Amino acid sequence: MHKIAITVDIEKMYRQIALHDSDFQRIVWRNSPFEPIQDFRLTRIACGTASAPYLAIKSLQQLALNELNNFPLASKAALKDFYVDDLMSGANPLSEALELQNKLTQMLSSAGLVLRK
Repeated sequence: MHKIAITVDIEKMYRQIALHDSDFQRIVWRNSPFEPIQDFRLTRIACGTASAPYLAIKSLQQLALNELNNFPLASKAALKDFYVDDLMSGANPLSEALELQNKLTQMLSSAGLVLRK
């Protein structure tokens, strides 16, 4: 049981995670039958797709595994205390809680993820 609770939300997580430019997520669009077809490729996770939660969670887990040597405290918290884009963790001394907050911010910002709460 932790004396100090830490809660974190990854801001707009789906829109923060870049995907490889490929033909798997495309939108073909035209405003009317008389206009040419426009082709758009999605380069971010699209909310509402079946794979979106998996891609977001797997990206976060992979980041934590990749950064285990650089950010051991933050990586362990990311692997065990996140539920999709929300983290609920804690620490006992204030100094450890502040270190966890700092290291989580550093680790996630290295991947372009912004923390809120």
